[in-house]
Amino acid sequence: MKSQFVLKAYLTAGISILSIIPASIAHAGNGVPDYIIEYQGQPAIAVFEDVRQSYALGCPGFRSLWSRVPVQRAVSSVVFNRIVSVNPVVADIPCNGSVDPYAPTGEPGALVIRHRNGQYYRHYVNSIEFVRTVGGGEFIPIARQEFYNRFPNRGTDFRLKR
Repeated sequence: MKSQFVLKAYLTAGISILSIIPASIAHAGNGVPDYIIEYQGQPAIAVFEDVRQSYALGCPGFRSLWSRVPVQRAVSSVVFNRIVSVNPVVADIPCNGSVDPYAPTGEPGALVIRHRNGQYYRHYVNSIEFVRTVGGGEFIPIARQEFYNRFPNRGTDFRLKR
């Protein structure tokens, strides 16, 4: 009985704390892929089942950032296609400097990634290592409102661990 009360109090406190965090910095998904799949001739795919999407990791450094994420190597074409049909690949993450890192005023840093639909999405990150990995250099300072105006779409946040 006491443990249920503590849990309920904790959940209530957690909800009230979350409710005061601006929506612009609340998590989009849990930020860590559920798993990474590999299929011959394709880049590794980071699968985020909680938001039903995947990212093609053209940047092998992302795999090292998510080294604790389980990897399913050499899956069959049937398994690969089934996973990707349920969790479509929405963007490619390259390491060629084409992903820009921003530091909006009063918010965590974010990577801006062009998705396969042609739109740019902001992905908040919890470590400068994401920026170093994609070859983006230093965070670009920007006012919060300008950032929202330029990149109104929010994508999945990226975290090193859950």
